[in-house]
Amino acid sequence: MRFLVILITFALLHLIGT
Repeated sequence: MRFLVILITFALLHLIGT
């Protein structure tokens, strides 16, 4: 589950970081 949260967080940060 933690890996999923990390992936989602990374994706969100990447989208917001754009």
